[in-house]
Amino acid sequence: MMDWFRGGAKADESDASDDLLKQGDKERDAGDLTAALHFYGKALAVAGSPDKRKAALLAQSRTYVLNGDLTEAEEAATRALDLGVCAPSLVRRGCARRKLGHFGAAYEDLRRAAQLDPQNREARDEIRRLHAAAQRRQKFEAEAQRDAEAEQLRASLPGDLVDAVIASCREPFYAEASVAPGLGYELNAAIARVQGSVLAITPPRRCPGVNLSTTGKAVRDGKAPFYVDVVVRGDRPYEAGVWFRLVYASREGPPRIRQASLGRTIVVDDDADHHGRRAGLQFYALLASRSDEPFGLEAVVEGLRAALEDDGSDRWRHAASDHSRRRRVIDAYRNEWPAHKIGLFGDIDEASALATAVSTPGPFAPPVLLPKSALAPRLVEAIEAGDLRRCVEEVCEGVYAFDLFSAEFTTALLAEVDYFYASKLPAARPNSMNNYGIIVNDIGLEPLMVALQRLVLLPLARELFSSSDRGDPATGFDSTHAFVVKYRADEDSHLDVHTDDSDGR
Repeated sequence: MMDWFRGGAKADESDASDDLLKQGDKERDAGDLTAALHFYGKALAVAGSPDKRKAALLAQSRTYVLNGDLTEAEEAATRALDLGVCAPSLVRRGCARRKLGHFGAAYEDLRRAAQLDPQNREARDEIRRLHAAAQRRQKFEAEAQRDAEAEQLRASLPGDLVDAVIASCREPFYAEASVAPGLGYELNAAIARVQGSVLAITPPRRCPGVNLSTTGKAVRDGKAPFYVDVVVRGDRPYEAGVWFRLVYASREGPPRIRQASLGRTIVVDDDADHHGRRAGLQFYALLASRSDEPFGLEAVVEGLRAALEDDGSDRWRHAASDHSRRRRVIDAYRNEWPAHKIGLFGDIDEASALATAVSTPGPFAPPVLLPKSALAPRLVEAIEAGDLRRCVEEVCEGVYAFDLFSAEFTTALLAEVDYFYASKLPAARPNSMNNYGIIVNDIGLEPLMVALQRLVLLPLARELFSSSDRGDPATGFDSTHAFVVKYRADEDSHLDVHTDDSDGR
């Protein structure tokens, strides 16, 4: 009789907690959060099973969040998790932690929730909110840092020049500007003076754009700035050179500066956009400290060289250490594994290869980084004939297909990738979604990818899109993130839905 009575009592208590939870929900929906928490507390007190107690705790956690009691919300969700891990409990705690600003812990909770229940829409929505909140915080902190750096810069430069520097950091890299008359001639003269002190430097060219009809108008109106590419050598680990692009609208005004090469330097601020790699205010402050005319081409090139030389600072050592990790893999693979399948590794040293890739005037001009044998025969014929359209097929409006590599080179490239896998050297993965595959730039093929982009893909894009009003006149192919991904049934078998942003893929 006693066992039967206890069973009946538990059933009655469970029913009572259900009614209390419903009453709490009603009060919460009516906006009386204090009353709702009162009923949820009573439901928790009489709940007759772990699942009922968990339901009451999750209702409490949700209501605490609405009431702004975030620590209590996190605690209630943690108590629910102590009764058994489940996606709803993780979502509730992740939400509370997001609002508390504990982004790392919030992400771990929400990631686990999505793994436990891939169909949990609330988990996916919370992850999106978390990403947005993290970006807002990062933006706020970056703005505060830039404001502090701008104040520091005002101590050494006139206010109007500081404003011009800030604009150079923040406006679109290829934005139109009023270009000073004779600037091209002045840049050519400055290039002649620094030519022997750098690995490579190109003549000034009008800023590139896929939409040449728009770019042409900017040139006619005198609003298309000039760009100069320069490859600068520094102390170890920068002895193979780093490629920078400088955009000038005047000789005296601050140029826009982008680090086109992959890797870490103090030219780019720590909080800079990974893809943009724009020079930060700290580098402009360095230029201002070195010269009375800090933004002329010669002064900027000397400043870039100084930024790649060890000055003993913690900031330099931190950047160099990060860059060294990448270099160690490239150097070990290039020097200790001699049976390479692609001639680039044996035919030319890496510093010369990058300089050649940046400055060579044409696809097959010596020294040849991109031999004809590497490209598909039809593409080679189109390049030599000066009619790139003949090698492409328009699949649908604005979408084109063509063979890029020859069968011989494709085989060699895949063999090179397999050879790198066999070396067991550490490899950075292409992205956060692929656990297998490699970034080919990080095994020493960056010069080849730069040459391919500059000499084949950019001219082809110009040919195909120059008459389209969808082209972007500010689009320049000036950096690469080239990689190979690998799929196998027992490794990565698919790629999740995602978005990409690239000049070419």
